[in-house]
Amino acid sequence: MNKYYETLELDKILLLLKEETSCEDAAELALEVQPTADFVEVCRLLKQTEDAFSLDRKSVV
Repeated sequence: MNKYYETLELDKILLLLKEETSCEDAAELALEVQPTADFVEVCRLLKQTEDAFSLDRKSVV
């Protein structure tokens, strides 16, 4: 693991994320999440997150 990831304790964060998943496939994917510094990729991922949040809110209402 990257030394910066270790400093940020990314492994612990990913374990917390894994605990929030509802199936084994998602748990495995949660542990594979890697940060990115690519601006275009960050924008794409943020849009994806916003879309998922919007869908989740619509299902609650």
